[in-house]
Amino acid sequence: MKGYVGWILLAVCLVFTYQGWQTRSGIAETEGRARGVVCDVAQDCVLGSEQPRALMADFMARRYEFKTSIGPVTVTCAREYVVIGNFKCTPSVGSMGSR
Repeated sequence: MKGYVGWILLAVCLVFTYQGWQTRSGIAETEGRARGVVCDVAQDCVLGSEQPRALMADFMARRYEFKTSIGPVTVTCAREYVVIGNFKCTPSVGSMGSR
């Protein structure tokens, strides 16, 4: 029984490591989603540039900062279940530096 627990823990760690690596790489995959929700924060919002001003990615989420008519908007794209599942993007007013 003890041996199985070790193998199960190893498998779980490998899955989390792989998913974290996948979250950190493949940035272009979620950039389009982030661009699509950036102006959901206000009705009078107009996207200033198609490209994000800043980008930050770690094993938990990807953050994009866009220039808009209402100021900088940060869009955070994170997986639905910690490191597993589809990405869900949520915008918030303000720059990444203020978080």
